[in-house]
Amino acid sequence: MAEDRSALIEQALGAAHHTEPSLDRLFELIGDKGDYAARESLDFARRATAIALRLNYRKGITRGIYLQARFHELLSEYDVSIKSYEKALELSGLSDDSHRLEILMGLGSNYYQMGEFELSLRFSLEALELQEKQGELKKRGTALMHIGSVYQRLNDFDSALDYYRRALESMRDGGSKTQEASLLGNMGGLYAQQGRVKEALDYFDQSLKIREEMGDKRNKGTLMNNIGQCYVLMKDFEKAKTYFFESIRLHNEFSNRVGESSALINMGELALTEQKPEIGIDCLKRALVIADELKLKFHSYHIHEVISRAYATVGDYKMAMEHHKEFHRVKEEVHNQEANRKIDNMRHLHQLENAKKESEIERLRNVELKKAYAEIEVKTKEIQDSINYALLIQQAMYPLPEELRKIFPFSFGMVKPKNVVNGDFVWATSRNGLSYIAAADCTGHGIPGAFMSMIGIEKLNQAVYGSGLKRPSQILEAVNRGIKFSLKQNSEESLLRDGMDMSLCAFDFDNNKLFFASANRPIYHVREGALTEILPTKSAIGGLTSNDQEFPDQVIELKKGDLIYMFTDGFADQFGGEQGKKFTTRRFKELLLSNCNDELKTQREKMVNTLKDWMTHKDPEEKPFEQTDDITVIGISI
Repeated sequence: MAEDRSALIEQALGAAHHTEPSLDRLFELIGDKGDYAARESLDFARRATAIALRLNYRKGITRGIYLQARFHELLSEYDVSIKSYEKALELSGLSDDSHRLEILMGLGSNYYQMGEFELSLRFSLEALELQEKQGELKKRGTALMHIGSVYQRLNDFDSALDYYRRALESMRDGGSKTQEASLLGNMGGLYAQQGRVKEALDYFDQSLKIREEMGDKRNKGTLMNNIGQCYVLMKDFEKAKTYFFESIRLHNEFSNRVGESSALINMGELALTEQKPEIGIDCLKRALVIADELKLKFHSYHIHEVISRAYATVGDYKMAMEHHKEFHRVKEEVHNQEANRKIDNMRHLHQLENAKKESEIERLRNVELKKAYAEIEVKTKEIQDSINYALLIQQAMYPLPEELRKIFPFSFGMVKPKNVVNGDFVWATSRNGLSYIAAADCTGHGIPGAFMSMIGIEKLNQAVYGSGLKRPSQILEAVNRGIKFSLKQNSEESLLRDGMDMSLCAFDFDNNKLFFASANRPIYHVREGALTEILPTKSAIGGLTSNDQEFPDQVIELKKGDLIYMFTDGFADQFGGEQGKKFTTRRFKELLLSNCNDELKTQREKMVNTLKDWMTHKDPEEKPFEQTDDITVIGISI
């Protein structure tokens, strides 16, 4: 059948002589069942349009460009489709063209797919007005359905259901069975969004029945995906997977890339729910390839967010970090594009004079605003929950307070993250007669810093427990190599230059010795009121540091009453005071010396209070200075 259609079209295109009536028949033949072979039909439409151009047949040119737009839409090429629809609309305005209605509906559909709901509503309302003007009340169903779809996407279920019911009445009174099947599918989706799964499945079944009666396999893929989501809600994961697989197969067969991406996302998230992260990551990566190719930003940033968590689950922190960064980058792009698009949309919308359109659009804006606030609240909670869970993971890797007290009975720690999770970390253990402690400052703070801190802790544990290394120099050198290997920083193509500064002490309390090695972080040795700065090796761990970088050991002889202070740069770099300047290293040293004779608990309290006072404005009506960086200070008494 498809071969006969193609042969007839090729024969018509190759005819020696073309007339306007023969072109009308050719365009009708190309449009009929063209949805099932969109790529081939697009080529036919281009060739037929070229013939219409040679004949200067304006109606044929408009029809040809419209068909090209429709096939581009079916191939998920929305940017090109919209340009073609707009060109066809411009041409239809220059002649009394009967295809203007289809063009308006096509624009409404395209803008809906791209998430530009105000423009989608504008063109759908214009199509509805044209149908009413032409007296085609029985054919209003498609326009009513599109308007309902916009409200459904905005979670205004009452308005959506009202338009859907009016659309269904219109379609059953003389509309298209294909459109009725689409509408029933939309109504099923609406009930699924509300958690009314049985009603959703009933509408999906009605839609599926029509599709099967018509032999419409192309549009079954979306139904399979929606039904699969219902079974996820019902916790019947095996059935859900069956429908998702079938959805992916059908979408792939008919080149519906957007539908395939959506089904792959659902399959990936289901695999993660079933604690099968490898399968989930594979599905999400396939979905991401499609989303990036088609510039589906909404799909992309959702995939990056989910896949970042998946990689963290399997311990691949490098990939988790990369996808987390991409999530924020793409999300920022989407928000910027949305803001610019809103400005453009408003400019278009103000050109509308019809009172009915203005009323509907104003209501849409109000609904969209409410939805935006609701989405912000939900996303904020999701992000906060994720950060809190990340904090639990990070804290689980840190030494417990009682473990620290056991290793270093006379010590204090001041740890103050800039955000919830920390880019600084403390690591401690006791092994081979030595008591080890590290204080590290990772690149960045917040989530990226926290990822690096977990990698740093893992590499320290591998060096000491896995490789049995003893000297601080050996341990830091192994951590440097391990981080560069894990983040693939030895490759010239790597974009990751993240690393950390770290001081590492190994105390031999039996022999009153301290073995010290460091990457960019000094320590202070205080004895009898005098402070000595023990300088570090001027290289970071990871990043641009070479694989064979050495971090030589230094040995310090200790006496009873000595104090060792380890710290990151957060305290000294904190802005505040009357002039809003940094606390500075000089003030930090003076603070330590002024309190060094106090008990360790008192020293910590004075440091906390000093920092608080420094960050407080002289003017009580002013807010305190924001914390600049993560802050860590450790004091150990001999």
